[in-house]
Amino acid sequence: MKQLSARQKRMIKVLRDTHIIKTACDRVGISRQTHYRWIKENSEYAKEVGTSIQEGIALINDMAETQLMSKIQNGNTFAIRYWLDNNHDRFKKQKHRTFHDDIHNLPKQIKEDMSLSKERQEFLLKRLNDWSDWKRRKNNEE
Repeated sequence: MKQLSARQKRMIKVLRDTHIIKTACDRVGISRQTHYRWIKENSEYAKEVGTSIQEGIALINDMAETQLMSKIQNGNTFAIRYWLDNNHDRFKKQKHRTFHDDIHNLPKQIKEDMSLSKERQEFLLKRLNDWSDWKRRKNNEE
């Protein structure tokens, strides 16, 4: 296992503070290619980078939660609503099914529908493919 160079150690520290690779590379004075080469060549560096990025994200999440709590305590309606929508069962928004969701699942539903004959399944799948092709061509024309 290779020892970490001073620049690699600095990169790991900067990543812990920013968790953004491009920003960290710029601050350390290396290219992104160098960073990714180090990851490829040094498993210890790769492991430390992963840990640093996760720690950086956790730090930012903590700061965001602190700010959100502060806004809630100050009566910010948007912050209160955001918290309730994402953390309280009575307020959580239901995911609305869209036409796209239904179309995406149709081939599977058609194949699993035992009440349909094999011929009917094939007919419906063919029509669905025809419709998908038409929709794709129409979108390409726009």
